[in-house]
Amino acid sequence: MSAYQMDFTHELQCTGFALTEVQLYLDAHPDDPYALQDFATLQKRMRSLRKAYEQQVGPLTGYGDDHTIHRTGWVEQPWPWET
Repeated sequence: MSAYQMDFTHELQCTGFALTEVQLYLDAHPDDPYALQDFATLQKRMRSLRKAYEQQVGPLTGYGDDHTIHRTGWVEQPWPWET
């Protein structure tokens, strides 16, 4: 995995972590307007990151968002434990 892919993956993980944390906060405080705004912003960021990653690197999952790009590329990449 290249440094670029590692940085991209790290950004996805950080955004996913932040989304989970805000979601957990919203479970206890469902009407907090700031948390709702943060959640919406993070969702947009995650969608954007996933789309960019899949276009530039390949699918994040076996059923990626776009089957026309790198259709089987995920099989050809090193597995996480191989990097």
